[in-house]
Amino acid sequence: MYEKVLEWWSKLDQKQKKIILDYLEELETKKNKIMSLQVKGKVVKILEVESGTSKAGKAWQKQGFVIDTGAQYNPEVCFQVFGEDKIAQLIAPISEGMEVDVAFNLNSREWEGKYFHNVDAWKVTPTSASTTASDNAPAGSNDSDAEDDDLPF
Repeated sequence: MYEKVLEWWSKLDQKQKKIILDYLEELETKKNKIMSLQVKGKVVKILEVESGTSKAGKAWQKQGFVIDTGAQYNPEVCFQVFGEDKIAQLIAPISEGMEVDVAFNLNSREWEGKYFHNVDAWKVTPTSASTTASDNAPAGSNDSDAEDDDLPF
């Protein structure tokens, strides 16, 4: 299949290729504007990995994590990530207490008259607020200086 696409592509002139590439870029931009949602917050819990086997006999894995957005109402949001490779890519680098920016998709499906919703993360980025207090300490400061100083503040 790949060879056929390459053969077809090689027969197009530059103008035709540009039209196709511009169209694909426009579709991607529209898709991202419609489908892309994003939220920032602090990771409060990383859930255990769940696994199983589909009706088709394929093994699957998913893992969730919860962030606190700081919103007044319903501040916690639980995201899920499907697939062993995505779990390693998106969840393994984060830890509880980290500030993150999460890009996600919402989807719903009906089953026996009830609707079920998923919040699927597809990108997790640590924010600059994720640095620890030791990273922000002045270069020459250490705890032994505080012991020598008898000032109460």
